[in-house]
Amino acid sequence: MKVESLLKIGTVAALLACVLAPTQARAIGLGPYVSGGGGQLKADYGNANYKFGGIGLALDTAVAEDTLFNYRLQLGYARASYDYSDGNRFEMRHIFGFGVLRTEQVRLWLGPQIGLDYEDFGGGSYVGANIGPALGVNVQFGPVVSLAVTVFGGYGVYTNTSRNNDTSEDHGQEWQAGVNLALLFRFGEGK
Repeated sequence: MKVESLLKIGTVAALLACVLAPTQARAIGLGPYVSGGGGQLKADYGNANYKFGGIGLALDTAVAEDTLFNYRLQLGYARASYDYSDGNRFEMRHIFGFGVLRTEQVRLWLGPQIGLDYEDFGGGSYVGANIGPALGVNVQFGPVVSLAVTVFGGYGVYTNTSRNNDTSEDHGQEWQAGVNLALLFRFGEGK
C-alpha cells in the first residue's frame, strides 16, 4: 500500500469522526504534546530494539466534558533510534476514549488507538499501521488549560516503500509502548 493511499484513508477517517461527533456545544482541546517510548521490531532479516521521542499537535473532542466518549487526533514527528540506524517518523494517531471517571477536575478514560506511520531511514522508507490500548487522564487547570497524560501500547505491521533490490526487508511487525504528555487549551466550553 502506498503512502498516499494510507494518508487518504487516515484523512477520511478523521473527517468521518468529526462529522459523526455529537453536535452539541463541547470543549474542544487543542495543543502541543511530547511523547517517548520504545519497542521491538521483528523482520525476516532480524530483530531490533528501538526507542523514540517526538513532538506533535493533539486535538481532543471532550477534554473536560462529562461525556462517555472522546476522540483524539494526534499528528506528530518522532526521532527513532534503532539498534542499527536512526530515522524520522511521521505519525497520525486516532484514539477513541471512553470516560470511566469524569469529575470537574479530572477525566480518566481508556480505549483503543489506531495509528499510521511513515518512517524514513538512510536505507529506505517504511509505512506502518498499528493498533493497541490507550489509558489517559486529563487534569483541568483553570478555565482553559488541561494537562493530558496518555500511556499507550500496541502491535503494528510495516512494509518497505523504497522497493530496493533486497526484498527481505519488505515486511515486518513491531510491539511498542510509550507515554504522551499534552498541554491542551480548551475552546467552546459547554455549560
